[in-house]
Amino acid sequence: MSKRTPPRADASTNRLRYSPTALKQAIDYCPRAMDHYQNRVPMFSHVFDVGTCAHFIAEIIGNQQAQRASKDQIKDPAAIVRAATRLLLAVGSPNEAIPHPISPDAVLEGRDLAVRVMDKYPCKIGAQIECAVAFDKKWKQVDWDAKDARFRLVYDRVERGQNIDPYDDDAPGFDFWEATDYKTSWAADGKLLDGIQMRAQAIALSKLYGGRDDVECVRQTILNMRSLETFSRDLWVLSKDSELDGWQADVEDMLAGYDAQAKGGRARPARPGPNCLGCSYVTMCDEARETYEGMGMEPDLIEMARQYAVANAKAEALQKVLKSCIKDGARAVVEGQELAMHAKESSVVTAAQAERIYGEFSEGGAGPLDFLVAIGGIGKTQLDKAARVMFPEDRDIRGAWIDSHHSKKIGSVFGFKPVAASNEQREAEAVAVTGTEAATN
Repeated sequence: MSKRTPPRADASTNRLRYSPTALKQAIDYCPRAMDHYQNRVPMFSHVFDVGTCAHFIAEIIGNQQAQRASKDQIKDPAAIVRAATRLLLAVGSPNEAIPHPISPDAVLEGRDLAVRVMDKYPCKIGAQIECAVAFDKKWKQVDWDAKDARFRLVYDRVERGQNIDPYDDDAPGFDFWEATDYKTSWAADGKLLDGIQMRAQAIALSKLYGGRDDVECVRQTILNMRSLETFSRDLWVLSKDSELDGWQADVEDMLAGYDAQAKGGRARPARPGPNCLGCSYVTMCDEARETYEGMGMEPDLIEMARQYAVANAKAEALQKVLKSCIKDGARAVVEGQELAMHAKESSVVTAAQAERIYGEFSEGGAGPLDFLVAIGGIGKTQLDKAARVMFPEDRDIRGAWIDSHHSKKIGSVFGFKPVAASNEQREAEAVAVTGTEAATN
């Protein structure tokens, strides 16, 4: 692997050089956010401090594990972690483009996550830690700082593994190269594997390891550092049915579009709106500032909204893990309150009671329709129950019947939603697409 130059020592601001992080900025927020990232605009990054610390300490521990036969051979592992902790507190992570001292709370939380993860999922001997690679336009590997480097990325760890059927000793196993991506988001799960960033990583992984040492399979793994869950997929890189060719074409088309947006040195289009709330450049971006000031929003409100989104993700991920543990018999008591599947009382109307209710209601001459109007109608849940009785064996007929017997009503719900582009933004993107087509023809 090529040796990665520390980002702060790389003076290049090549806006036609991409990485998974750059793509994430454009996809999750807007192309202008990718401009800010590539131009090294200082970001509002403290929300990522825990992840930064967890990744750095996991790297330190991983290097120690990969170079020794067992964790018992690591000299004073606590001292190694402590030294890394002090470095983060004093100056920040050397892996960051602009290192900054990190708050004690974030450092200690990140440290604990890393220690726990690396204890449960130790690196194999010879694993490559912080594996930095770069490719040119033809997906040929080049040096990290090569002028023709088009796509660069850093794998948290890459190691060789073997898949063996635990229930059949005679079943043929297979070897694979595995790239593990650490995630500190509470919401990180297997859905991320379908994102364009992970597909771009899969393409790079297949170019690096496809067929190496007669190994035809590469495995991508997402490791949620909070829940300790892993999510993996295997890709058979030499198979004619591999989806990798299609993914590669998609990524190349996308990069060509971003190239066209930056043609002539112009800024890529911004897409300001609620999506700015999660963007690391929200306090430095003129378009974002104009948007939230126009909406009467202050930066403090944006930060509260960001924390609300994080809290929701945490609650969802924690509920999934806690429910599983408690169903298995574990107990959790916090300040005198037990977290458990508690009994919940609800009101139900029996068939006999329903018959009596309708009888009393209709005594004044009211009919069935009057009764339905009075109780607020029938919901889709009740329709579904009726359909299951009427068409128990035919799911398609049941669905069609339900669709033809209800109407939709627009209500409101509090939460985040994707932002629709304005006409001006659509026109700017159309110009970019036109530029791409002209460059291709």
